[in-house]
Amino acid sequence: MVREGLTQRLALRRVLVFLFSVWISVWLSGCFLISANYKMGDTIDQESTKNIHPGKTVKQEILQWFGPPIAVARKGELVKIPRLGANRTGWDEIQSDTFFELFSSKQPLTENHIVYYYHSAEDKSTAGMFVVYAHGEGKLSVNKLWILIDDKTGVVADFLFRPE
Repeated sequence: MVREGLTQRLALRRVLVFLFSVWISVWLSGCFLISANYKMGDTIDQESTKNIHPGKTVKQEILQWFGPPIAVARKGELVKIPRLGANRTGWDEIQSDTFFELFSSKQPLTENHIVYYYHSAEDKSTAGMFVVYAHGEGKLSVNKLWILIDDKTGVVADFLFRPE
């Protein structure tokens, strides 16, 4: 009788150890946390635009400070701009007049004006899974810079910086 009770307790213990082992295996195999930080383009911020002075700064200085623009807009043309973010590929085509509208209320625009467009983006994302519960979130920060240049003289007429 004592032997029978001992055998039942050992059997119960083995079952509990087995179930606990299975539970731990499932729990460990279903857990993860991923964090990613994706940057696109050189950083453009308010500080980097301090040296731009309309009427004084020239196109060569802009190219030296910021490098080649992502897009050059001329009136009446389509402009191709790369999509922003870690999971976005391809290009968007935008009517260049959209860029010129940013400056049209400030001054008369001529056929000599072009717009240099720059942007920098940072995508911070995290994702995690705990057995059957999954959660993910991301934040895309984009800074955009448009520079209106008189292509005939090479002088900057105006600029607009927008952090988002």
